[in-house]
Amino acid sequence: MASVIVLLAESSWAPAALSIIGVLIGALAAIGGGAFAQWFTRQMERQALAAALAGEIQCVVDATNWHDARQDVEQGKAIPVDERAFPIFEANLAKIGLLPVDLVGKVSVFYSELGGVFQDFRTIWVALIEGKSIANVDHIRVRLLNRMDAVEEKAKVLLVELKKEAARSWQYYLQPTPPR
Repeated sequence: MASVIVLLAESSWAPAALSIIGVLIGALAAIGGGAFAQWFTRQMERQALAAALAGEIQCVVDATNWHDARQDVEQGKAIPVDERAFPIFEANLAKIGLLPVDLVGKVSVFYSELGGVFQDFRTIWVALIEGKSIANVDHIRVRLLNRMDAVEEKAKVLLVELKKEAARSWQYYLQPTPPR
């Protein structure tokens, strides 16, 4: 590279050639810097999304108090549930793809199953509190108890994975072979 610059400096084209080289180097640096900044921003969003979902899942698990809810369902009691129980998940559906593919699947399946549990809570509420006739309420109660167990176990596993993803820094992706 130095010999090219020396040859160019001795010719009449030197100022123009050096300017062109400088412009090319500057353009490459700007493009590379912009691409890295965009990638870095996406990594920060990924971490924030994982942390937010972990927080929401922890809140749902803690607020629901699965042990007491299970006893209430077994005793034929109704459990009130908010219509919009997953505001963080719903608000970030467009960003879910920032997470690793396997984690996206686990999060989606978890929220789908948790939504089924909450729907069963609502169905039992309608039958017991509002007095509406619902066919197979006992069957729904048994299904709900099974779903609650499965969802609680998935929540524990998913919380660990989401917290790990939230803590994973951008340097992890620059390593030649990411640690497992």
